[in-house]
Amino acid sequence: YKMWKICDDSSYLYGFDIYTEKANTTKSNKGLEYDVAMSLTNTLPKERRYQLYTDNFYTSLTLVEDLLKHNIFLTGTCKAIVRGLPQEVVSKTLTELGEVVWRMRSPGILCFK
Repeated sequence: YKMWKICDDSSYLYGFDIYTEKANTTKSNKGLEYDVAMSLTNTLPKERRYQLYTDNFYTSLTLVEDLLKHNIFLTGTCKAIVRGLPQEVVSKTLTELGEVVWRMRSPGILCFK
């Protein structure tokens, strides 16, 4: 069993879903992680902006783009195999302390290592 939840910075719970090998969310062709994130963010009040923090299970460029349409900004780790990541960032081997490589694209999506 897994429990997915969306909370604010003071741990106030906005929504949750209990996963038991079958998602209770609306299914799309974009993957379970996308569907869960979109379902949970639909529980947020619509009149303000949000900053969502996720781990690499949820993070995808499709999710980032679709959340931006709803004034929800996402910061998250991601796997190097995520479709659409800039190869300059993915393939770069960082050798020195403090070294960074990054690329940015519209509408304000930043990818860095």
